[in-house]
Amino acid sequence: MTHTELNAYIKKVFPDESDADIALHLTEASRDFTSRTKILEGVEEFSTVVGQRYYDLNDLDGDGSETDQRHIIEVNRVDFDNYSISRLVTPPDEVDIT
Repeated sequence: MTHTELNAYIKKVFPDESDADIALHLTEASRDFTSRTKILEGVEEFSTVVGQRYYDLNDLDGDGSETDQRHIIEVNRVDFDNYSISRLVTPPDEVDIT
């Protein structure tokens, strides 16, 4: 079913709903579905900084803009210099709040 067909169907049930509101609700539903089902997968690469432990995964270029925001739900694996990094199962010995 295309977006136009779905929009027409929703209009039959909710005739007073605007096209913009329908599009908003469809987008929210789509994001919710992909988040719950984990149907989309991707790979991200970004530069690391010596001594930095934490990175904002939804703004990997660090410029704070919203045009490149990602919606990372879960990290399944991390590689660094062609080596797989093991997941920490306990908190690190050294506390770092930066």
